[in-house]
Amino acid sequence: MTIAPDTTAPGPAEPEATPRRGRKPSPYTAAFDLVRDAVKAAHDDHGQRDHPLHGGQIPAKGRTHWAHQAQRWSDANAARHDADRMGWDGLLVHDLYTALGTSDPAEQTAGLAELAATAIHAIAALETTNR
Repeated sequence: MTIAPDTTAPGPAEPEATPRRGRKPSPYTAAFDLVRDAVKAAHDDHGQRDHPLHGGQIPAKGRTHWAHQAQRWSDANAARHDADRMGWDGLLVHDLYTALGTSDPAEQTAGLAELAATAIHAIAALETTNR
């Protein structure tokens, strides 16, 4: 006759877990989540997705306007920097106008990527400030 092992007997005590301090959540995580959700919503909302970057009757005239605005905001941001009054608003519109003020597709792509990066930083700053 074989005797089955007693499975009801207590086993060795498990070591107690050492409490760990959690990492502080990155404000960029929330920013990326917001942007991901906005991209999904924009995908559904914009319908036709083959719009040119420059619309209107005379796209070249628009590019000239945006290039002028980019220079204005570059000058404004320099003055703000010197006065220690920088704001995300000036950085964002400068990046937007810089991307729109060129006809070179590589510069447009780089400019829009810079705008997206600046927007992520601005969202993270808001998340940090508003906690």
